[in-house]
Amino acid sequence: MFSPEGNNLSQVIHKFAEIPFDDLTHLASNLAQTPIALITFMDNSHQWLKSQVGLTGKIHLYLNFCEFIIELHSQPESPTEQEDIDNLLMGNSSNPTLILSPEPMIISDTWNDPRFASQPVVKGDHGIRFYLGMPLMTTDNLMLGMLSIMDYQPRELQPETIKALQSLNNQIISQINLHRQLIHSKTKLSQLENIINERKQVWEIVRQERDFVCAVLDTLSALVIVLDPDGRIIRFNRTCEQLTGYSAKDVEGKTFDELGLNLLPSDYGSKPNSRPIMIEFDEPPKSIKTQHSIPLTPRHSGLNTWETEWVNPNGQSRWIAWSNRALLQANGLIKYVIATGIDITERRNSEDRMELLERAITASPSGIVISDFTAADCPIIYCNPAFEKLTGYSQEEVLGHNCRILQGEDTDSEELARIRNAIAQNTDCTVTLKNYRKDGSYFWNKLSISPVRDREGRLTHFIGIQTDITKRKQSEDALRESEARYRLLADHATDLISHHSDDGTYLYASPASRQLLGYEPEELIGKSVYELIHPEDLEFT
Repeated sequence: MFSPEGNNLSQVIHKFAEIPFDDLTHLASNLAQTPIALITFMDNSHQWLKSQVGLTGKIHLYLNFCEFIIELHSQPESPTEQEDIDNLLMGNSSNPTLILSPEPMIISDTWNDPRFASQPVVKGDHGIRFYLGMPLMTTDNLMLGMLSIMDYQPRELQPETIKALQSLNNQIISQINLHRQLIHSKTKLSQLENIINERKQVWEIVRQERDFVCAVLDTLSALVIVLDPDGRIIRFNRTCEQLTGYSAKDVEGKTFDELGLNLLPSDYGSKPNSRPIMIEFDEPPKSIKTQHSIPLTPRHSGLNTWETEWVNPNGQSRWIAWSNRALLQANGLIKYVIATGIDITERRNSEDRMELLERAITASPSGIVISDFTAADCPIIYCNPAFEKLTGYSQEEVLGHNCRILQGEDTDSEELARIRNAIAQNTDCTVTLKNYRKDGSYFWNKLSISPVRDREGRLTHFIGIQTDITKRKQSEDALRESEARYRLLADHATDLISHHSDDGTYLYASPASRQLLGYEPEELIGKSVYELIHPEDLEFT
């Protein structure tokens, strides 16, 4: 009357199809020499006829009779036992070992028992007069059904016959238990197969995730290396392979020392006050014992990031900027260390070039200023020491101001107009200006300005180079004054004053040539002096 393994009997009864129940019911009928034999299964709400011999008419009446007999067979001896049975039938029992009596129930003559007088299958000339029922009990003492034998005549069975029927009943029970175990095993096997399939699916998901992570790592431009607590390489992404010339298989399980590569600066540890490098944890370790002196991250020595030089097997040198992250186990010990590096070779080269340019600008004897073209009024954003020396203004005094602070009343307006036009046209320009220092003294400034553009070609700055040409300007003015005095003297002298090239060609002749030679000064220019000498006098020259 109880479901095996907590399942409804209706869900598993069809699985007993391999048991030859019809043969067993025929055998029971033959052993008892009765016209009727049947096997029924039941749970707490249903009864099924599995096999029968000799039933006629309305079969459900026979099943009701069997159920009625089972109820009589299981009458409780006390109220407590009745309560346990009710709970068991309702599925609420805390005592699963409570069972109906396993002994066969024999009714020799139903007419002599008033309990059966009202049963439809008992009434009439062809009513059931004899009944024998043997419970089909499982190995765990649960009742699955009943082997029932009926006759239209009252009778008494011999002990040998009852014993034979009991043996047959035991065979039926053995077959049922065997098949229940088989069903149970198949269920377990199916569950195991489901678990295996689920695990396969999980492993497939894990494999896909792993392949995805590996693919992502291999597409990164950064170097990614996974190390165990001993510093041995577990993962080496494709960027590392391309940069070092080593394949992931070549480096797996090896340390950086074994590969001749550095994960720390080459000069680290050579300083007198250097200390062991400690891993920096996202959370503090649980105890001091969980700290590891693995030389992987120089965080505790004041280095948040650090740079190392790598030389690949081809002798090519690359500079790498490193950082890392420690993955901890549940007990706080290091499980893995992920080192991430970026190739900064080009950046370092650019920084070196920038540093060189900065030193060159700083050391330049010419004043250099840079103005921001994108800001209003093109303010100065940089000036070198030569500019400070030339103008007397410090860098702090000129930053944010326009170069007009150097102009004065005598500054040539035409030259200033050329500068404004060059700025408007975004072109180069060179002018000579009379500028004024901070102390008010003037100097002649040869100013060259040039536009500076960004990568997209947009004008962002102007650079101005200033050269003090005061002395040259003074020399030029003195020379012009001297030339003017010389020309004044030559123009008023009565003697001929001339200037010749090495071959005697006139380069200059004073006005006295009109009186002395009869030539205008301009007529003599380009003539040879020998053309004016008489041929007879040439032999004496």
